[in-house]
Amino acid sequence: MKYKERRKKIILPPADIILELLNDEPQNDIHLLEFYNGYIHAAATESLYTVDGLKAGYHINEDLVQEIRIEFLKSLSALRSTSIGIL
Repeated sequence: MKYKERRKKIILPPADIILELLNDEPQNDIHLLEFYNGYIHAAATESLYTVDGLKAGYHINEDLVQEIRIEFLKSLSALRSTSIGIL
């Protein structure tokens, strides 16, 4: 298998959401959170195990989801200023 085939595809938000971020438009934070919501929930998913050590299912840690969202929103201003500085 070639190296390029093994690389993971990087998924970015649509251009309009990125432009909203750069222009600091209202509601852009909400659009970015909606775009990354699936990734946030995947990161906050924890496996559940029985006493015997068998996997019993999955659980979404809502506290972790909230903490990721808060840190994500806090990082947007730095991302915005860095991105504008590059352009």
